[in-house]
Amino acid sequence: MVLYTLYPLINGLSDHNGQIIKLDNISMQTQSSDTRIIRNFNKEYIHDFQKKLSYEIWDTIFGDNYVNKIFNNFHNTFLRIFYSSFPKMKIQAQKKDCVWMSKGIKISISHKRDLFLISR
Repeated sequence: MVLYTLYPLINGLSDHNGQIIKLDNISMQTQSSDTRIIRNFNKEYIHDFQKKLSYEIWDTIFGDNYVNKIFNNFHNTFLRIFYSSFPKMKIQAQKKDCVWMSKGIKISISHKRDLFLISR
């Protein structure tokens, strides 16, 4: 259950005042995954992408008189070729080892993050 407090913000500039809402009891999920999803853009994949684009028959895309349909057809074709040429890959995220950070700095970072989440 989310509790909130709502009150006006009287700014004194005009007769239009703002509203401030304060949300209580909000919990945020943190991302704890060690994997990331990326696309690899190496020369082989780029060449494959260019080859597929050159073999595409563009007459079917530009055969319509409506600009929105033309754009949607082009966009769908382009994305289909893009996704097939540059597949998603899962990689393990490497942990950054910050040897130079002292225990006090790490505690300060954690405290700053907690304050930020409270302010959101």
